[in-house]
Amino acid sequence: MTEYELLYLIIERRNEAINLLQWWGAISVGVIVASHFAGRTLNIFIITLMISFYVFFSLFVIRMADALFDQLLMAFSDLVIYAEQAAAISNQAKAVIQVHLTGRLSQSAIYLSVVFYGLSIGTCSYPIWRYLKMRRLGVTGTRPT
Repeated sequence: MTEYELLYLIIERRNEAINLLQWWGAISVGVIVASHFAGRTLNIFIITLMISFYVFFSLFVIRMADALFDQLLMAFSDLVIYAEQAAAISNQAKAVIQVHLTGRLSQSAIYLSVVFYGLSIGTCSYPIWRYLKMRRLGVTGTRPT
């Protein structure tokens, strides 16, 4: 592969990962908003169904993000190998290689993992909290015990 193809591959994989995470984030916010506005009609069955689907969806997204991250790392490694063999490389390629060599990509992955798992826990917890709050207020149609 040429330098241009490797740089294009890195940018393409990064964009795919960003789109995937934005899509997942929108679904997460959707679950929270739905739980908030449908608080009066929430019941155990709906909460279990919603959280189950969300957990399976999140596991799918985690696997896809992991695969994209692995592909991104391989493309960075290929660019480093290419740069070692090439007589001259562009400044852009040098900058991308520095991102790889300084470990900024791994730091970003750790940050995104914390955000990902934190939002997942929050998204799964909010419908339960909302149901319990509505039940305590006596708004869900069931009386608190």
